[in-house]
Amino acid sequence: MALRIARQWTDNDAAGLHVRPASILLCIIVSAGFPGTLLAQSFSAADGCLTTADASPLDPFSCISIHVREEGPVIAGDGEDRLVVAWLSKAGVAFDADITIRYRVIELGSTPRASFPRRLHEPVFEPKPFRFNRHNVHPSVAMIGSGPLKGHWIAVWEERFVDREFQGTQIRVYRIRVLLRQFHPTGTPIGPARVVDERANFEFMNGLQCNPVCAVDSNGNHVVIWQPLDRSATDARLVGILYAWDGSVLHPRFSVDDGVPDAPCTGTDGAQRPSVSMTPDGEFFGVSWRRQTCSSETIRRDGLRIFRITPGDPARLMRSQAPPDNDYRTTTNSSVLVTAHESLPPVAMARARREGLMPMRANGL
Repeated sequence: MALRIARQWTDNDAAGLHVRPASILLCIIVSAGFPGTLLAQSFSAADGCLTTADASPLDPFSCISIHVREEGPVIAGDGEDRLVVAWLSKAGVAFDADITIRYRVIELGSTPRASFPRRLHEPVFEPKPFRFNRHNVHPSVAMIGSGPLKGHWIAVWEERFVDREFQGTQIRVYRIRVLLRQFHPTGTPIGPARVVDERANFEFMNGLQCNPVCAVDSNGNHVVIWQPLDRSATDARLVGILYAWDGSVLHPRFSVDDGVPDAPCTGTDGAQRPSVSMTPDGEFFGVSWRRQTCSSETIRRDGLRIFRITPGDPARLMRSQAPPDNDYRTTTNSSVLVTAHESLPPVAMARARREGLMPMRANGL
């Protein structure tokens, strides 16, 4: 049996929804039995579809349907033979119906197989204001790659109530929540979703998003990073919380960046598209983000900050310095990968040596 896996990582902001990664190509070709049979599917955010050459083994959905769209996939794996893929499932008109996040677990063993698509969140029947729809968007998944919890995974996403009668750039939002849920390797949920952050009773908001992302170590300790909903002009633009696998808080809400606007810019200084990665031993995690420094969409810089969790004392969190001008710069599509063999990316390592890892102050800054 010949097995081939290809992944394509590109940048695309499909339909205004944050995709991490925005385009994933996952192909499994088995030459035994029926040569060239495509057993898995190709996920593409560029065309907003989820397609397969042979839909019967794995995928009951059809991308050509005008009633349902499948888009915005994210993926995580254990480094060997298990993957989890989550994506958005929504009606053709985004503001006229609820948006659901679905997922499936794929096993790349001697006989590749995948679970049936499931809801990432349970159906909720709580009363909601008239005319409002529930949108579950911006999913992020992370899977444990070693240790006794190998194959277990977590997911974070953003749930919002959106007024379906207000379409366009201004959307009336009743409530936004950042939700977190844990799963067995088979995809079975471990308890209900937990609320990480919540805000209600909005007025008209333009482009308000949380964009939560997550990372997990081999012990199940996990960090969640998101754009806060309750910040002022000079507050941090990215915040996070560090959890243990049992749900307890190892480190309360902390600031990722400094929240100091760039001079002489007069526009909103915002951080967008956060990315987070964690070492398997749980000692380091890194956060990168795209930073909009002025009102102009064309003026962007990338930010990076490395955190060290003090062994035996997770409440003592150290972080690398990140001056307001963010001297770490790459392409406009920044990301950070922290591995066991290379605890810090080269640029971050140079910064850590030059400036050192500074302890966080009592206020989280």
